[in-house]
Amino acid sequence: MKNDLKLRVYDVLARAFIQEEVRTCFALLGDANMNWAARLAEQGCRMIYVRHEHCALASAMAYARKNREVGVATVTCGPGVTQLITALPAAVRAHLPLVVFAGEAPLKSGWYNQELDQAPRRALPITVCTCRSVCRWRFATHSCRRDASAGRW
Repeated sequence: MKNDLKLRVYDVLARAFIQEEVRTCFALLGDANMNWAARLAEQGCRMIYVRHEHCALASAMAYARKNREVGVATVTCGPGVTQLITALPAAVRAHLPLVVFAGEAPLKSGWYNQELDQAPRRALPITVCTCRSVCRWRFATHSCRRDASAGRW
């Protein structure tokens, strides 16, 4: 029971997304992003679950275009991230404000079969957040800018 009260990285990240007024997230869950997504949903974010990673990003793109808000998608690590590669260039070319949250493999886990160096995929001009469990965070922010006068992205 003592561990239940301990604040985790995914708790802090979920709170940060809520503070940035993220109201909708398109998700394909796996072991690397499910705790974060659960916390996000508990704090009032509407989760829309899809059956393929590409669909999560395509849905976030459509949401961003239609609502003129930041589209948020989440996928799990490894192959979950590589499935986004075909949809990302379309989002970049359209200049859509997007955030992709992708979990990563546990630290120091030589046994984890979905481990993949996700750093090269973050070189795209789109905001991609990847979170290492426990304490290591990686963020790359390039295209999402908040327009203070309009109060939106």
